[in-house]
Amino acid sequence: MLGRCIQSIHQVCMKGSSIPYEIIVVADGSPAPIQERLKKMSSSLRFKLIINPTNTGYTKPVNTGIRHAEGDPVILVNDDIVFEDPAWLSSMLKVFGKDPKRGIVGCSLLFPHRMIQDGGMTYVGGFHLAVLKHRGQPENTKEANRVQRTVMVAGGIMAIRRAVIDGIGLLNEKFCILGSDTDYCLTAHCRGWKVVYNGRTYAIHYESQTRKKTEKNGLPPIQRRDLERFYNKWKEPLKKMHEAGMI
Repeated sequence: MLGRCIQSIHQVCMKGSSIPYEIIVVADGSPAPIQERLKKMSSSLRFKLIINPTNTGYTKPVNTGIRHAEGDPVILVNDDIVFEDPAWLSSMLKVFGKDPKRGIVGCSLLFPHRMIQDGGMTYVGGFHLAVLKHRGQPENTKEANRVQRTVMVAGGIMAIRRAVIDGIGLLNEKFCILGSDTDYCLTAHCRGWKVVYNGRTYAIHYESQTRKKTEKNGLPPIQRRDLERFYNKWKEPLKKMHEAGMI
């Protein structure tokens, strides 16, 4: 799955533009045989490999990758993503445009069967506060195919302007697996940065294929704690943003 993701990045970047790029892979507590495979892949697939000795969840490895990144913007990509649109990278960069306050950009994500998995985010209240919009709808759904300002996008693919990272720091590592991406967007929004959903480009997302499922009923405790932390931190601010028509 990782190899397929990286190959698609190379194909998109080579076909869509001449923009220079680098790929950083963080292996978080991978067993020794997988580490050896990754080392061989890093040469043939041209990526920088960072190996962490133990598994630490989602957020810490992401921050490790950001620390080693030299480009601007920095783009977070889950390893169960596959790119098809040759204009994806140029489309993402175009959204930043000449507005220096556009700090974070997300895009549309589709299931492999071409229905929408992520068409932006919307406020619903309750314990989860916000959910993905247009989930399960056709990929040509008009509302999902436009560029719009919001207050948060999901981290399956998230482009972050370097100035945002310099200004507000890395993702909050109190969130181990869930919530650090949306928490980062909301923090950036509250600091005056603009968050934008770009529905004019897309990628295929196999969704949670590499996340271990440890509970038959409900979320594992560590993920439940992440959601509780997110709820307690953002329930009132998000309610006010919703009432103001921001989400």
